[in-house]
Amino acid sequence: MKSITIATLSAMILAGSASAIEINVPGDYTTIQGAIDSINIGNTFTRITIDAGTYYENGNLELDGLSGTGNEIEIVGAVDKEGAPAVFVHAVKADKAVFQLKYLQNVSVLVENLVLTGGTSLDGAGMWIRSCDDLVVRNCTITGNNAGRWGGGAYVYDMSTNIPIGVRFVDCVFSGNTANEGGGLFVDNVFAQRLVI
Repeated sequence: MKSITIATLSAMILAGSASAIEINVPGDYTTIQGAIDSINIGNTFTRITIDAGTYYENGNLELDGLSGTGNEIEIVGAVDKEGAPAVFVHAVKADKAVFQLKYLQNVSVLVENLVLTGGTSLDGAGMWIRSCDDLVVRNCTITGNNAGRWGGGAYVYDMSTNIPIGVRFVDCVFSGNTANEGGGLFVDNVFAQRLVI
């Protein structure tokens, strides 16, 4: 009987698995959006790490259109020696959230260690979240954003009538955000709600 070593078996398993990619900003891409745009549907795991600093993103940040792909995505900023977020993302484009995350069903997303600020939009000036069923926002500060209608800090929305949304805010700070309703957070039209703050 032919034997096979654990090392050989591990190599075979790895060779047959989908690839994992790690991307650094600004090492690999000068902008966070550039790194996000490089995500390949064929890669089940993509980790984007962001060095400490202030980022003025042209057009603000957007992650969308990956529903049904099964991708796993982590967008992780650096922290200072106290563990506070050390990546500051300032809105550049008016009338748009600092970070939009939408149409990410059957996609696992982690957003961690970011400060999102300076957003102005009708709804969700800091974060605008739609149709996400496995999104975790951890150790982020959402501050100094202004929405004309709902959710100065974040707006969570889903127009579906039968698809549950899954959004968790863990150890996040909402401060100094303004809106007509829900200065910090506004949740709208969510079915089978799984929203944890």
